[in-house]
Amino acid sequence: MNHLLNISRSGINSLQQKLDVTAQNIANVNTAGYKSQSLQFRELLHNPITSNQAPINEAVTTASISRGVQGLAKQDLLQQGTFSETGNQWDLAIEGAAFFGVRDENNQLLLTRAGAFSQDETGRIVNAQGQA
Repeated sequence: MNHLLNISRSGINSLQQKLDVTAQNIANVNTAGYKSQSLQFRELLHNPITSNQAPINEAVTTASISRGVQGLAKQDLLQQGTFSETGNQWDLAIEGAAFFGVRDENNQLLLTRAGAFSQDETGRIVNAQGQA
C-alpha cells in the first residue's frame, strides 16, 4: 500500500512543478524579453508484479506497475514575441533566434533578448541594469 502513496505523491509533486512553471509564465507575460518555459514529464521505472502479489484490479493486464512520474528539467521556449512601439530611440527588437550581447562589471559577455536600452551619461548604450 505504501508504494501506491508514493506513486500518488510523485504525481502531485509533478503537477505542482507544472503549476509553478505556468504561474511564472503568467506573472512574466508583460516582461520584455522573457522566455516562457515548459515542463515535460517522464514515467518512472516499472516494477514487475510477482506471482505472490495480489493484483490491484483484475482488469489490469500489464505485467508491471509504474512507479509514478517525474518532472524533467524546464525548457526555455525561444518563440518570437510581439513587437511594440516604445517611443524610445534606443529600444531594439530581435526577430528570430538571436540575442543581444551585454557586458557586466567584470567585462563578462551576457546574452539577453530584452531590447530596452538607453544612453548613459558617458554616451554608452546600456540596458536597465547599466550593462553596456
